[in-house]
Amino acid sequence: MLLQDMEIPGFTAHIELAETVPHFIPDMTSRLLDCASGTGLLGQELKKRGFLRIDALDTSKESLDYSRKKQVYTNYFYTYDGICMCAAMGKAHVRPDCFPELVRITKPG
Repeated sequence: MLLQDMEIPGFTAHIELAETVPHFIPDMTSRLLDCASGTGLLGQELKKRGFLRIDALDTSKESLDYSRKKQVYTNYFYTYDGICMCAAMGKAHVRPDCFPELVRITKPG
């Protein structure tokens, strides 16, 4: 499969989100995770706005490889061998509804 960026007329979600992030995270040295990073469209937009430490997470190794060429991410994550969490459960912390996603990004077995 030949990968390319989503060039759909009117698709601006990545631009809109990148314009919104600095309102909530004004420190450009903050570490950001682009979850479901795909080919790196959001990462590019965040970098244009001055963010320096952006990590990519995607279930598609091909998409991550494609996004590497753009040199916008600090780290690239495909899946995890395991996830560790300590003292994070509670109303103000990790809620149970996040577990399906944690299972999804963890290698089977």
